[in-house]
Amino acid sequence: MVEGGFVLLLDDIWEKVDLTKIGIPIPKSENKCKVAFTTRSQDVCAHMGVEAPMEVQCLSDNDAFHLFQKKVGQVTLGSVQRSLILQESLLENVEAYRWLSMS
Repeated sequence: MVEGGFVLLLDDIWEKVDLTKIGIPIPKSENKCKVAFTTRSQDVCAHMGVEAPMEVQCLSDNDAFHLFQKKVGQVTLGSVQRSLILQESLLENVEAYRWLSMS
């Protein structure tokens, strides 16, 4: 299918995912395809054919936010922050306009 193969990451699945049903080839060393997923269910691991599941602990909120900041970067976070400030300002103006138009 794909010359170089691929890696598919599925996060927080709650039931078995039939890969062939959604057009994903069964991962094999020959087709260089890999699938990794997270789940909270040992049953899902068993149904997906995982032979040796790996348990990973969740990060604390603080650690998760620091990792997010590190990976996203300050330039992106700055533009997101500016967008949030603009959105908040626009919403305040809309509310003020509504209040004035109702008086």
